[in-house]
Amino acid sequence: MEDGQRQKYDFGKNCVCVGRVSTSSQSQTAQIEDLKQYAKSLGYTHIQPFFTTESGFLEYDNKLGWNLVTTFFETHPDYRVLICPEISRLSRRKSILNKIEEYLVEHKIQLIIKDINFVLFNEWGEIPNGNELIFSLFASLADSEMRQKKERFRRVLTDYRKMGYSIGGKRLFGYERYYERKDGKDRSRYRIDEDEAEQVRTIYKWYAYGIDGDLSKTSTYEITKKCIEEGFSHYLHSKRNVTKCLKERAYVGEKETHNRVHNAEYWSYHNQDKPKYIEGKSFICTYPPIIEAALYDKVQQRMVENNSKLKGGKLIDKSRSHTTILSKLIKCPECGTYLHGEYRKRVDKRRPNLGVRYYYTYRCTYSRSSLKGCDFKHILSMPLMDSVVWSYCKAAAYHILRSEEKKSTIEQIEEIDKKIENLNSRIKEFNIDAKIKAEEAILRAKMARSHSEDAVNEAISAYENNVANFDKELSGYEKRILELEQDKSNIQSSRSFLGSIAQKDSISTDKKTISQYIHRLVDNVEIVFCDKFYTVIRIHLKGHIPFYRDDEYICLKKRTTQRIVTLIVRPYDKEAEEAFIKSAKKTMDEEVIKNSRDMLLDSVPSKNNLHWDKRTNQFELEGIYFSLDELFEPIPARNDETVMERTRRIVLSTLPIHSKKLEVERLKCYEEDKRE
Repeated sequence: MEDGQRQKYDFGKNCVCVGRVSTSSQSQTAQIEDLKQYAKSLGYTHIQPFFTTESGFLEYDNKLGWNLVTTFFETHPDYRVLICPEISRLSRRKSILNKIEEYLVEHKIQLIIKDINFVLFNEWGEIPNGNELIFSLFASLADSEMRQKKERFRRVLTDYRKMGYSIGGKRLFGYERYYERKDGKDRSRYRIDEDEAEQVRTIYKWYAYGIDGDLSKTSTYEITKKCIEEGFSHYLHSKRNVTKCLKERAYVGEKETHNRVHNAEYWSYHNQDKPKYIEGKSFICTYPPIIEAALYDKVQQRMVENNSKLKGGKLIDKSRSHTTILSKLIKCPECGTYLHGEYRKRVDKRRPNLGVRYYYTYRCTYSRSSLKGCDFKHILSMPLMDSVVWSYCKAAAYHILRSEEKKSTIEQIEEIDKKIENLNSRIKEFNIDAKIKAEEAILRAKMARSHSEDAVNEAISAYENNVANFDKELSGYEKRILELEQDKSNIQSSRSFLGSIAQKDSISTDKKTISQYIHRLVDNVEIVFCDKFYTVIRIHLKGHIPFYRDDEYICLKKRTTQRIVTLIVRPYDKEAEEAFIKSAKKTMDEEVIKNSRDMLLDSVPSKNNLHWDKRTNQFELEGIYFSLDELFEPIPARNDETVMERTRRIVLSTLPIHSKKLEVERLKCYEEDKRE
C-alpha cells in the first residue's frame, strides 16, 4: 500500500509533560511554562504536567515521578503522548532510560524530546530503523556527560585540597576554619589555632619523651589524666580523642585521606541491596604544619612498640575485623552510649583440655574507664542477644503478615489509591490556563478603569498574587500525590521485606545479611533490666512497619547456659478478651479456643499499662507487682498453702498478662566465626 493510502496513527491531542530538577533550590517554573508552550505549539489541547524534585540516578522502581506518570497512563488511556525537555529529565542512567523506552514501546506511547526534536514513533505508529539507535546514543551521551562532570569535579576538588582549600568534614582539633575568596567563590581553609596547637605539641612531646621526662608515663591513659589536670581543652579529656590526635598525620602539614564514604546508591538512590559505605577516593590534603615530621614519626614508632594488639607489625583495624550484628542498636541504660562488640579468645585455665575458646560479648565502653565511669558493668552474650533479636524479628514479621492484617494492608492501599484518584480528578478539573485567562481579563478591565499609577500597580500585583496562588495550589496537589505514592510504596515494600524475613531460615550463617535485615527493621534495642540470671529488653521496630505494637517485653532467663528460656510479655484489655472469646465461641469449640488462646490473645488490643519498676526491679500492672521468678515459675496450688499464698496466686493468675514463649534458635554464624 502506498504511503498516501496508509492510515495515519492517531496518538490524540492529549499529552503528559514531564520535567525534573535534582534539588529543591532549583526552580521548576520556567521549565514548566516552556514545556507547556511547546506542547501547545504542537497542537495538544489537554496537557497534564508532572514535575518532580528527585535525583536523576534513582533506580527504576524508586523513581516516584516516573511511577506517577505510568500510573496516570494506565488510568487515563486517552493520554498517549509523553513530552520532556531533554532526555536527562527522564534519567541520567542508560540502563534506566532503556527500561523507560521498553515501557513506551510496549504501551505504544509517543515520546517527544524537545531539545533534539526527537520523536519515537513516526506518523504511521511505527518505529523507524534509526530511532532506537538515536535514543540509545543520546542515552549514552547523558550517562557519559554526568560521568565526565563527576570526574571534572573530582579533579578540581583534588587540586583545591592540595592547595589547602575545601577540606570537608569536622573541624580538626588544632585548627580553625576561615573563608578565602578563590576563583570567584568563598572557599574554606584551615589556619592554626595557637592555643589548641600548643596542646597538640605538648601531648606529642609527652608521648615521645614521657610526662616530666618519665618514660614510664607515656600511655594515652596517663596523658588523658594529665590533660584533665592541666585544664586542657575538653576535647582532650577523652582517651579516644587523645589517641586520635597522636595518629593524625595532618599535623605535619599533609596527609592522604583513606576514608569510607556514604554510598550514594544506598543513601540517595534507595538501592537497599548496595552497601551503606564504600571506600572513598584518596585525596592529598594540605594543612599548616603544627609539629615536625621527626616528632610525628617518633610517636608512631613508640605507639607500635607500646601496642600489644598487633599483627605482623601492623595495627589491627578492629572496626572491620568482624561484623557486629547489633552495632549501634543497643544503648547503655546508664550512660546512653552504644554498647560495642568485643571479640576475645583465651584458654580456660580450669579446663585447658578445651583449648582456645572464643568469647563474643556486648559491653559499655566506659564500664572499665576511671575517666568517664559507667555503672553498667554487665556483659551481654553476643550470640544470645543476636539470636533473640533475630528470632523476634522473624516472629514479628510472621505475625504482621497473618491473614487478618493482610486484609487491613490491602484496605490501606485501596484507601490511598482512592485519594490519589480524587487528587488526579481535581487536577484534571483545575484548568489553570482558563483561570489565568480569566485573571488577565479582570486585569485588563481594571487597568481600563484605572486613572492613576498606584491603581494600575495594585491591579498588576493582585493579578500576580492570584496566578502565584494557582501555581501553588496545583503544585500542592501534585506534591500530595507524590507523598501518597511514597506512603503506598512504603507499605508495599514493608510487606515484601517482612515476607522475605519470615521465610529466611537459610541465612543463619551469614552475619552481614542478618545485620542488614535487622537494621532495616529494628530502630533500637532497649535494655530494661539485667542481672546474673535475667535480662529484660524491649525491641522497638521502625515507625513505617505496619501493625507494630510497642508494648512487648522480652524476658530472658539465664539460669543455665545450655537452655535459655525466653518469654514475650504484654498486657491486654480484659474486656476486649472476653468479647473476643465470646465472639469466637459462635464458630469454634471450647477445646479449640483453649488450645488457640495464645493466637487469639495476639489479636486482642492492649492497654499499654505494664511497666518495669526500677526501684523494686519488678513488673507493675494495675498496682500489682510481680517478679520475674513469678513470671517464669507461676505459684502452684498446694493443699498446705496459706491464705496469703492462695490470695497471691489468684491475684496473679487473673492479671491481664499475656506471656508466650519465643522459640530462639542460636545463630550458626557463631559456630563458624573463628577469626582471630
